[in-house]
Amino acid sequence: MIIKYSIKNYKEYKNKLLKIIDSMPNIGAEQDYIKNCGTSVSKSDWLLNRDVIKPYADLFFEMVKPFIVFVEEQYSTKSKIDSFWFQQYYKNDYHNWHTHPHTHFSNVFYLELPKGNPGTEFLAYDSKKNKELDLKEGDILSFPAFMAHKSPEIKTNKRKTVIVFNTTLYHVKV
Repeated sequence: MIIKYSIKNYKEYKNKLLKIIDSMPNIGAEQDYIKNCGTSVSKSDWLLNRDVIKPYADLFFEMVKPFIVFVEEQYSTKSKIDSFWFQQYYKNDYHNWHTHPHTHFSNVFYLELPKGNPGTEFLAYDSKKNKELDLKEGDILSFPAFMAHKSPEIKTNKRKTVIVFNTTLYHVKV
């Protein structure tokens, strides 16, 4: 199950979130761990200790609240955001094939997705063509965390910024 959900008023948050993210130090993108995974991400806070309060957290949670409400109305009476981080991609950056262990769903919020930059691509186990969805800024792409996915190489000079978050569902509706 892959869900594409559009945050209707994301533009109210976009510049505020980018200003906060731009002011943050780069924690993680240059680490050997990331490079050894065959990944090139210019700026990220992925390796920031989970106990550290991220300065964009409250604003981000406020913005994605309609999505969380939607998930709980449709699929579960309770959900929890397990972790979240931003990633900024510049020309030649990419995030190789990977999954997200220890959670139910991975979610990618496209804060900046200029025309010509790729979204998320899924490994196609049943055909020869990998699947890439039609995405735009303000979209959240939600998918089972075990699905192999990647962020293809950025070939433009335009930055792509995502906020990734993992969610666990409790009390699933049937």
